[in-house]
Amino acid sequence: MPAIAKSIPGYRFDRKSKTWLYPLSPHSAVQLIERCRRVENQKVEIGCFLRDYLERAQEYVHPMDDIPLTKQNPPPWPHQRKAFWFTVKRLGGLYPGAGGGVMLALDMGTGKSRVAIDLIANYGFKRTLVVCPSKVIAVWPYQIRIHAPKLFRVEALTCKRSTAARAEQLLQANELLADCMQLVVITNYEATRYHAMKNALKKVEWDCLILDEVHRIKDPRGTDSRFFHDLGRSTPFRLGLTGTPIPNTLVDIFAQARFLDASIYGSSFPLFRARYCIMGGFEGKQVVGFQNQQEVSERMARFAMQVSSDEVQNLPAAHHIDIPITLEKRSRDIYERMEEDFTAWVSKDKEVTASNTLVRLLKLQEITGGFLRDPDSKEVTRIGTEKEEALQELLQDLGQNEPVMIFYRFKPDLDAIRRACAAAYGDCSELSGQRNQLAEWQAGETLYLAAQISSGKEGIDATRARYAVYYSLGFQPGEFAQSQKRILRPGQKKTVHFYHLIGINTVDRRIYRALHNKSNAIESVLREVRDGRSCEEALAGSVG
Repeated sequence: MPAIAKSIPGYRFDRKSKTWLYPLSPHSAVQLIERCRRVENQKVEIGCFLRDYLERAQEYVHPMDDIPLTKQNPPPWPHQRKAFWFTVKRLGGLYPGAGGGVMLALDMGTGKSRVAIDLIANYGFKRTLVVCPSKVIAVWPYQIRIHAPKLFRVEALTCKRSTAARAEQLLQANELLADCMQLVVITNYEATRYHAMKNALKKVEWDCLILDEVHRIKDPRGTDSRFFHDLGRSTPFRLGLTGTPIPNTLVDIFAQARFLDASIYGSSFPLFRARYCIMGGFEGKQVVGFQNQQEVSERMARFAMQVSSDEVQNLPAAHHIDIPITLEKRSRDIYERMEEDFTAWVSKDKEVTASNTLVRLLKLQEITGGFLRDPDSKEVTRIGTEKEEALQELLQDLGQNEPVMIFYRFKPDLDAIRRACAAAYGDCSELSGQRNQLAEWQAGETLYLAAQISSGKEGIDATRARYAVYYSLGFQPGEFAQSQKRILRPGQKKTVHFYHLIGINTVDRRIYRALHNKSNAIESVLREVRDGRSCEEALAGSVG
């Protein structure tokens, strides 16, 4: 019996109950039924239970069925409905208590979060934990607000507070949760590495655990991977969201599958490596190739659904995605002082003053970018890294083989962009008034192209990239529109995604809205400034 039990991937033996435990999934059920045929006196009891489970899973075979509980304005896209029902089938049906693990490998911009929100609503999960990159914490409450078909209680554990304070906030929210409410807690990967947060997460009986950008746990021996594997064992439903399920090599899929459904490749990384990797190099400990790759793909299809943006016919040709940036305390304090007093102390002995509302507008933009330049001495002081870190995270999530064009306005922005690119997957070429390295980027010598928006707006073919990032913006709607046409032009064969790094409650949002509306909002701002109104009032009035 032990030999048969151990032959099924993902097994775990519970010593207290003396019971063999397996992941709840159709894949496990099929293997258990086959093994039960060899075990006398148990095959009827176990086999009937598993066959009933598989029959329930087979009830949901039409991917285009309407989602029972969802918002219809706008209605879900066809691929979102397909992803919903793929998950339901994997979980064995749409009924309370269903469990299992699923990966939705939907390309960036194809609406993964909406599918997750509809699953939470339809299954009625009482307690859901969403773990995401720190810069995405602010995105989830917004997505829930516009897509949730019913009221959720949302607790976003933002990075403004200490980890201990956030852990206490989590426990209080769980304790005070009303019977009729569904709780969704949102935190970041970094916070879960601290003991206070780990202990708090373990004290809650989660019904659903969602890892946004699940490929971040791809290291089988990493702290994140091991922690979420353990936490996932006690969580009935586990959902992994990613646009890049295999960022580098086939090895990357193991830890993600172990978290979602250990029955696919098992729980032992050495056994996975022995079956699918060819070892060599120094002392034979380096992966030099792969084998049985068809089997890896076939097994992956059992728990993962993949959709590329090019397959989604009803996506707009250009997809705009906001990435909200929360300013840290120092940056926020300096921003507010400049906004209110036209002056800000950036150090004990250094003060930067804006001579008028026009200059102040520029200074506020600089602060959201993490620096402040003295108008007189031209000296630049770094005050924050919020946008730089957000860019780095975005580039890492897009993957090491994805060319990206990054638009910026100020010269110090370029320095931050270079650091973010280097920390991601490589150097970036420059396209500005001082340097033109477009040709080397087009030739594939570098992965990233940083283009000053005034230089990268006309006469340039950047169709090598399907992703662009706006690190900072100019004031001219025409300039903004022309920059988009560098990528969205004849020769582009893929859906284009434009990412906008926008400081929360800053001028970034107002300027972006004005440019996006293709209005003469900025010209209106300048005119109103001459008439004596503040730039904040003018911008607010212009974009309505």
